[in-house]
Amino acid sequence: MGTEAASWADQWSEGGVEHHGTRSQKYTNTNKKKNSSLEKVKAAARIGVQKIKIGASICVTWIKNQLKKKRTSK
Repeated sequence: MGTEAASWADQWSEGGVEHHGTRSQKYTNTNKKKNSSLEKVKAAARIGVQKIKIGASICVTWIKNQLKKKRTSK
């Protein structure tokens, strides 16, 4: 039976049967594209979070300064 057709393990092992190998290569390339897209999204999100942190810090500083001005003017 092993000589008649490739076993399930042979088909899905690292090398696989020829047409399965190309299919795996196709999915590998697709996954690389998805990973690079994901990295771009992560980088954009990281930049966005940094901008929010900076904006919030500036806002809190401004509010503190406004409160100090009101307290010292009384």
